[in-house]
Amino acid sequence: MVKKRRRVMRKMLATAVNLLIVIFLLFQLTINISIQTPDAKSSSNANKYVGVLNEYYSAHPAERFRFFLNNNDLKQFFLQKAPEVKNIRVEGDFLARSAVKLTFRQPVAQWSSGDKIYFVDDSGVTFEQNYFAAPTVAVRDESGLPTRGGQEVINRQFLSFLGQAVSEFSQHKMNVSEVILPANTVRQVWSKDQGSETP
Repeated sequence: MVKKRRRVMRKMLATAVNLLIVIFLLFQLTINISIQTPDAKSSSNANKYVGVLNEYYSAHPAERFRFFLNNNDLKQFFLQKAPEVKNIRVEGDFLARSAVKLTFRQPVAQWSSGDKIYFVDDSGVTFEQNYFAAPTVAVRDESGLPTRGGQEVINRQFLSFLGQAVSEFSQHKMNVSEVILPANTVRQVWSKDQGSETP
């Protein structure tokens, strides 16, 4: 009788442990995704970001379990597919559901290259979708170097130099409307004063 009771207790304990493991896995599994963006402008594009996330999960199905999620790979994937996203955070919401929080890049300059217009953040990364106010500095790239979204076209030192130069010009009552990178050089910058056609 005692042996039978022990055997039943062991089975009940094993069942309880297995049930707890299943519940834990369900809590970790991302089945339904809700994208949380900071404002109405970006939330109107939530479906785009759900699509990018689902594409990532299709290529990495095991990472639907949050404890397997490689945050760096996910961030790099978004850099290629939606470079305006600066950070992405997947958080547990409730059973079999995750909340995904996005933060977006804020532009410090507008970058024109060929017939494309990009925005550039303070890391020098270019993106096409801007949810913030348009930057005051417009950079026209005539250097001929290839540019595409998510690419780092300028570094922090260059952006810092641009910011300082624009500030210095404004102290001398000159408002820079455009910065030009002339053809066949990467070490020269022309700036154009507001109301003037000549750099």
